[in-house]
Formats: sequence, structure tokens, C-alpha cells
Amino acid sequence: MERSRNYACIDLGSNLCRMLIGYKNEKHGVTVLKSLISQVKLGEDIYKNGFVKEEAIDRCVNFLKKCMKVAKNYKVRRIESVVTAACRLASNKKTLLHRIKNETGLSFRMINPDEEIYFSALGCLDVMPYKDCYVIDMGGCSTEVGLFSKRNNRIYLQKWVSLPIGILKFQESGNEQHLTDDLKDIMKNFSDSQTEKLPLILSKSGIMSNISKHISQNSNVDPEVFHGKIISNSRTEQILDEIISKYKNEGLKNRNHSTYGSCKFMKDLLHTIQSTEAIVMSTKGLREGLLYKLCNNIY
Repeated sequence: MERSRNYACIDLGSNLCRMLIGYKNEKHGVTVLKSLISQVKLGEDIYKNGFVKEEAIDRCVNFLKKCMKVAKNYKVRRIESVVTAACRLASNKKTLLHRIKNETGLSFRMINPDEEIYFSALGCLDVMPYKDCYVIDMGGCSTEVGLFSKRNNRIYLQKWVSLPIGILKFQESGNEQHLTDDLKDIMKNFSDSQTEKLPLILSKSGIMSNISKHISQNSNVDPEVFHGKIISNSRTEQILDEIISKYKNEGLKNRNHSTYGSCKFMKDLLHTIQSTEAIVMSTKGLREGLLYKLCNNIY
């Protein structure tokens, strides 16, 4: 019997849980066969409580059971499952991972910020130029920035930084989260040694979706049409200002805090990285990078 060529990866993030199933194609890329997604809200109230709520664990387990059934139908030969910032922050992380293992059979690996930005960049490989570039991954509970080089279709992480601010921070607090002086110093030290102007890749995230929707003036636009689109720094700042202004005028009570806060934070963040020449949009990120790694045996 021929062995299945299908692999799967599961990214249990701070807000969403996603599974991708695919295989290595003839061009050494990945063909995605199936994608599943659920808003499990793992990081809900985690800044306030410091732990993952029981109902969030229930949502995770129920969705992961569904994932296992789908993986079985696709005869997946191997699944790689990872958790990110919300789990790193949670005081009950062992309980969460133990329950998932007992009820679904899945063993999740808690990855560090440097792995997180590496896999996000790996997912953006097809839009990454053959030169040094920055990659930003803004998640639910943290934001990672990495400086990468690309040689012979492989990427190398030169340095990285992780900031303890994500979309859920804005949603939970209802307040703006500016870069503190300490975080500005961290970012300044991170990018100051870079003299050449480099492209910055914005990997798949809520902020990327908001920018694409604003450009198209269509809330139902498929973000895929913006994959690889290059936007100048000045145009990016203009777009962020327009989104910020829109939500600011709605007033505090009716404001979409996650969108408003993340746009303000991203604008501040881009100002700290002075050596960028343009923004490259990507509809791919961590889970696509994980699947690429699996299919191409990258370790």
C-alpha cells in the first residue's frame, strides 16, 4: 500500500486555532488540500487572569477532536502541533496541554518567540526577496520582529525581538498600547545597526487583513489578492492613519478596540524601524511555515 504524502500542522494561537493539510508539490512548494479554523479564544482575559479559562480549553478540545477526524480522512502521515504566546503566559499551561493530550491524542509543543518568527518567515518564503529583510508577526498576545537573509531558497534568522503586546491586549483593556520607552530602546538597538534600506514583510495577521480591506474599500475582499503586494512606507502610514481616524471618530464605547489599537501600535512600531524601504503584504504565516517545514523535511 502506497504511503500517504499528506502532512498536517496545527497552530493553537492566542485567538484562533488553525489546521492545514497538504503535500509537497513538484516545485518543492506546498499544495494545501484542507484548511480548518476556529476562534477558540485561548488568550481570552489572560492579561487579567493569568490563566486559560475552562471554557476556552473546552473550545480547543472540541475543535481539535474535529481536526483529528479530518486528518484521519486525509490519511495524514504526520501532524505537528504547536502553541504560542497565550500558552507561554498561562499559569495552567500544563493542565491545558495534558487535557488536550488525554482527550485528542495530540501532543502540542510550546514554541519560543524565535521559532515563532522563523516559521512565520518560512511561510512567507515565496514573497521574500533574495536579500536581507524584516518580518513582523503580530499575534494575539505578542508581536515578533525578525531580521532574515535568504540564500538558495533557504532563510536564516539573524536576530529577533519579541514584544509583549498583541491584539488581545487592545481588545481586553480597551485602551491604546503605546510602545514604552523601554520597548522603543529595544527596537532601536534591534534596527540601528542596519544601514541599508530593507523591505519589511507583514505576515498573515488581523492588521494585514485590515489594511487589505481598507485599500479595496470592501470588507468581503479576499486577502489573497494582496499576497506579495508592495506598499510604500508613506502609503502604509497613510492607510493606518485613515483606519485610526475612522475608529477614533466612532467614540470609545462603540470602537473596535482591537483594530484601532493594533493600527496605532503598528504605526509606532514602524517608526522605530527606520531602515525599511517598503512593506510587503503576505497572506501566509506561521502555519504555512510549519507545513512547509514538514513537507520539505527542514529541521
